[in-house]
Amino acid sequence: VCATGRHFSTTMDIVKELGLYNKENEYVCSLNGAILTENKGNCVLHSTYLNADTAAKLIQFGLDHHVCIELYTDKNTYIYNLDDEERKFVNELDLQFIEVLDKSYNYLKDEHVLKLVYELRDFQYLQSLESKMSDVLDDVIPSYSSNRYMELFSKDTSKGIALEWLANYLN
Repeated sequence: VCATGRHFSTTMDIVKELGLYNKENEYVCSLNGAILTENKGNCVLHSTYLNADTAAKLIQFGLDHHVCIELYTDKNTYIYNLDDEERKFVNELDLQFIEVLDKSYNYLKDEHVLKLVYELRDFQYLQSLESKMSDVLDDVIPSYSSNRYMELFSKDTSKGIALEWLANYLN
């Protein structure tokens, strides 16, 4: 099973290279375990979400602290405060996204948040934000990657949890 922190759509090159594209009984665990799909038809088998209130607080916190926010939902990817370097990176990944310019998050009422990411190349500043997030960290697991991302998931999300779910599902 391919297991990654990346969005499912950005794993297709690897899945094709491995000869697993659109194959029945083959799976991808993506967004650090927030979503588990069968390759045949990209069928979602299992997913975990951030609580909507928690997601709204995290968005507002990120806006207040002037970080780029990448929000992955079950329907779309939204990005706030996108700078040129991060735009180039997500475009190279061929990630389809909606750039949010109005700083609202009304769409949350119709979508489930799988993963929220703060991006900033000042990694020390990014790490310092964790100590200021005590009101939401009870529901969230932060992790860091690439010296520029703080990734935020439901405490019920991990690659291990998703793979354990798949093992039980498959008996």
